[in-house]
Parts: sequence; C-alpha cells; structure tokens
Amino acid sequence: MEKEILKSVELKSTKKRKIILSILEKSHVPLTPEEIFEEATRHTSMSFSTVYRCLGALTDKKVLSKQIRQDGKTYYQFNNQSHRH
Repeated sequence: MEKEILKSVELKSTKKRKIILSILEKSHVPLTPEEIFEEATRHTSMSFSTVYRCLGALTDKKVLSKQIRQDGKTYYQFNNQSHRH
C-alpha cells in the first residue's frame, strides 16, 4: 500500500517513507513527529530531520494532513480527502 501511495503522488518509494506511512496507517489517532520518530527508530536508523522532511513532503503532496493543536504540538494523520486503498 505504501508503495502505491508514494507512486500516485510521484514521490520516490524509499524504505524510510514506507516505514513512516506504515506507522501512520496502523495508528488510529494523529501522531506527533516525535512519536513517529520513536516508532520509526525501532525499525531502522533514521534521524529526526529525516522524519520531519518526509512528513513535510507527504503533507505537501496532500497524503497527510497536519494540525497544530491547543497543546502547541503538531500532529499528522492520513488526509481523509486523499484516496486510501
């Protein structure tokens, strides 16, 4: 699924992007970059800046939606308007 999503928005399918998408797909609640980073580093070595860049690219392509909540933290989740397969 992750590979198809990346292909549909013309982003290169990388291991790190697929891991990030997989983490968000399995989560039933929006996650912060820190939470995503913590989970991603259980699977592979990845810097926090890599997580942040991936989230930015996926948000720009409208795969993810980003919201800043009252706690001041930024949360990411799948964009409900995008086509999930």
